[in-house]
Amino acid sequence: MTQFCFIRHGQPDYSYLKNAESQIESEALAFLTNIGIEQAKKAAEDPRIEGADILIASPYTRTMQTAAIVAGQLGLQVYGEMDLHEWNAKTDNEKLTLKERIKRYIQEQEKFDLGIDNEEEYESLYSVQCRVLKVLRKYLEYKKVIVVTHAGVIYSQTQENCHYCDIVTKEYHFYEANKNLPKRPRSLSLPRK
Repeated sequence: MTQFCFIRHGQPDYSYLKNAESQIESEALAFLTNIGIEQAKKAAEDPRIEGADILIASPYTRTMQTAAIVAGQLGLQVYGEMDLHEWNAKTDNEKLTLKERIKRYIQEQEKFDLGIDNEEEYESLYSVQCRVLKVLRKYLEYKKVIVVTHAGVIYSQTQENCHYCDIVTKEYHFYEANKNLPKRPRSLSLPRK
């Protein structure tokens, strides 16, 4: 049995991204605010994550920064996992402003609340569940794994909403995690940001 301790990243600062000239998805580059740094330090002191064997994290800046703070406190190394990334937009959203992208993201979450999948624009929750479970399976040899990632990723595994640096635990038995991937849900909702 493996216990996964999911930690949502700390509060990000998107304010400086408004004038970013980068061609890549700029939200992925957001650093933590000072509040986010303090949230990560507090999470690192939580007794639920003591004795962890390994720490894995989404490749986004806000998750890697949170993971570095937690790992430093616990004496662990951070291992990046590409497929722990945020809920995926499939459209060419780079031409939209940050405000427009956030508005579209919220609209898509509302569709999930109604049980409507719009896989043309966003990755389905089922797809997120399967993608993340494939990552977690690689770590079933450990007793306790810290996973620093995003609210939607955590929700896909636990069906629990979380705020910045909340910790949600879930245990996986080797035989359960190696069964078939989850059945396609009729209606699951993603957490509100």
